[in-house]
Amino acid sequence: MHEALTKLIIETEIERATAKAVLIILSKFTNIECECFPSISTITQLSSMSRSTTIRSLNWLDQAGYISRVKKHRQPTRYKIEMDTLMDRNNKPLKIKSESPLGVTVTPQDKRVVSLSN
Repeated sequence: MHEALTKLIIETEIERATAKAVLIILSKFTNIECECFPSISTITQLSSMSRSTTIRSLNWLDQAGYISRVKKHRQPTRYKIEMDTLMDRNNKPLKIKSESPLGVTVTPQDKRVVSLSN
């Protein structure tokens, strides 16, 4: 999943380069529901950005609708990449190949599964 998601992010025009880099890093940790929970330290280390730039980028991504965050007491922040926003901005169908042999195609217009393929 993360390879197709990373490709979609790269092809999407995102106004801030630092935010795009952080989003690509988040995509590397996502599960099938586009959720992940890397620490700020991990994102900072992988992006080679300062902690403050990483936090500003995450705040910008959240405000722009690319991600949502869930913070719970004494648990890592959970990030969810918002596929609707990415697909609306990219306006291309997304082909997802998961670990299973089943492939899924989603259209940006209606966000429904339109075909299944091997």
